[in-house]
Amino acid sequence: LKDLAELIGCDEKTLSLAFTERTIKTRGEEYKVPLKADVAKESADAFAKEIYAKIFLWLVRTINDATCAENNYKGGSSIEYG
Repeated sequence: LKDLAELIGCDEKTLSLAFTERTIKTRGEEYKVPLKADVAKESADAFAKEIYAKIFLWLVRTINDATCAENNYKGGSSIEYG
């Protein structure tokens, strides 16, 4: 948890609370409700899935940008032959 908090730039206590409780707001009042273990696990799994998807998308875009001839070479695909 400590490593994850450091990677995403928040403190460990905030991250821990995000996984173990939810906040309900009603008419100006706020209630903190602890999550059951199975719900907390599902939330953590959904968070991990979202982080994985964002990293994968970033990786694919980075590789595509790095290998795109039109962006990396002068003239790109407009080379004339003949």
